[in-house]
Amino acid sequence: MSDDTPLVPQPHGGALLSGGKPGNKGGGRKPDWFRTAARDLIEQYNLLPRLAAIGAGMIGEIHQAKDAAGNLVAVYCATPAKDQIKAIEVLSKLGIGFQTAVTDGDGGPIAVFVAAATDAAGRPLKAGEVAPLQPRTATAEDSE
Repeated sequence: MSDDTPLVPQPHGGALLSGGKPGNKGGGRKPDWFRTAARDLIEQYNLLPRLAAIGAGMIGEIHQAKDAAGNLVAVYCATPAKDQIKAIEVLSKLGIGFQTAVTDGDGGPIAVFVAAATDAAGRPLKAGEVAPLQPRTATAEDSE
């Protein structure tokens, strides 16, 4: 631990380094790396059609069971409903993405206007760039 980095006391009695550990850039892998790797694996192993087949209940399992005479027989079991629901959920997240609902205090919707992806000076944003939200006043077009 560095002696020149001040400690910030915490309510539980411990302390944290002010600004984190010296020399640690922090973070880890970027989320885009993981998403890209996941997309590549889905494509490489052609997993979307399999996931769709599970969701549609078209893929089942074969189990061994004994018939009335005590002989071992193969029994086909359809896709369990919980597996179908999970496959449909995953496909929905892949196709629709994650959505967040924003409501007013009474549970009603809040109108959000996105004119363009620009910063406060009007310059277009680059991929992955974030700009603070700027207030906008409603116009006559908004009420149409």
